[in-house]
Amino acid sequence: KMHMSVQTLSKKVQEKMQITIGQLIRQQIITTAKKHLNENIPINQVSYLLDFEESNHFSSFFKHYTGLTPTQYQNRKVQ
Repeated sequence: KMHMSVQTLSKKVQEKMQITIGQLIRQQIITTAKKHLNENIPINQVSYLLDFEESNHFSSFFKHYTGLTPTQYQNRKVQ
């Protein structure tokens, strides 16, 4: 739709934002996950909403990028 190749788009994103498209996508997934977790949506449903095949894959992904499991994140915001 943007009439440019993936390579060109990737290069332009890298130049403007100093991050790769992959990093940008992962940031957006984490931001969306945090929003859902803050709304007390169950972790398995957040996993489903973000198109993870398994809840444990989502949990591993979330912990890798935030340092906290989704449960720890939800409990942390309450304290």
